[in-house]
Amino acid sequence: MSAQHFMARNLLRLISSTWRIREEIPDNCVDFVRGKEIAVIAFWHGKMLPVWYRFRNRGYSAVISESRDG
Repeated sequence: MSAQHFMARNLLRLISSTWRIREEIPDNCVDFVRGKEIAVIAFWHGKMLPVWYRFRNRGYSAVISESRDG
């Protein structure tokens, strides 16, 4: 592991330890959140980091536009 990767990982762990996330999952979405069903998850750019961190290590992918801010 490179020093940059190590520092980034530890910084993300530090930042995420300050987050207080409350999930309100409707009954019909529980299987999606647990990875038992296929789903598309949409969220605002400003909320991207906590969402990706919440679903880390699950092999999910992102669709990104070809625009400059994509």
